[in-house]
Amino acid sequence: MVFLDEECYSKTGKKHPLFRTPDTLRDTLGNIGAPYKVYLINDFYKIDWENSDFKAAIFNIQLKDEKLCEMGEFLKAKNIGSMFVGDEAEIPGFDKITAFLKECGAFIYSGSGDTFYIGNGYCALHAANEGEKTIKFPEKVKCTNVVTKEIFEGSSISFILQKYETILFKTEKTEEK
Repeated sequence: MVFLDEECYSKTGKKHPLFRTPDTLRDTLGNIGAPYKVYLINDFYKIDWENSDFKAAIFNIQLKDEKLCEMGEFLKAKNIGSMFVGDEAEIPGFDKITAFLKECGAFIYSGSGDTFYIGNGYCALHAANEGEKTIKFPEKVKCTNVVTKEIFEGSSISFILQKYETILFKTEKTEEK
């Protein structure tokens, strides 16, 4: 999950060096292929932590204060990793955030550096480079290529893409046999 500091960013002008950090973080997470939700920092204590399956939290904030340190300690007690980014430094890159998410036990669908999307019964991958691509799923699924109608089934699928090619699948959970 990603937390944004709504008060801080509401006062950051377009020319401020940190103005684009939420977009940069979103792009990086899209290339990692890890699922995430975005929350405002003021919603932290409204989350049902007892029934959540979150493994990691990234705080995209400009200044780390005592309140945020308390939130970090709260997450640590629940075995949820936390990372603070955006405080006058550049957003950590693909490798550092991927390592953090893996260390926390977060599920990663792709991890290839290609742009990945999943939601609303579809998944898509846009190739940054040509070659074999693999998408892993947390359960068995049936994926139908929306263009060719080719069907893939299992907990992972592999296919070849050219650079800048995009593939879109309709996804459905399958029954365990």
